[in-house]
Amino acid sequence: GSSPDAALYWLCRMLDGGCDPIYIARRVLRMASEDIGNADPRALEIAL
Repeated sequence: GSSPDAALYWLCRMLDGGCDPIYIARRVLRMASEDIGNADPRALEIAL
């Protein structure tokens, strides 16, 4: 399963560690498009 608390924890760790926020946003979009793309091809357009 997923854990929103864990996701926020690791997001904060990455940002505190100096990771570029744009890089994180691109990775999240890429993962979302891979997971949702087959179910609803227009989902990425709506998210952006």
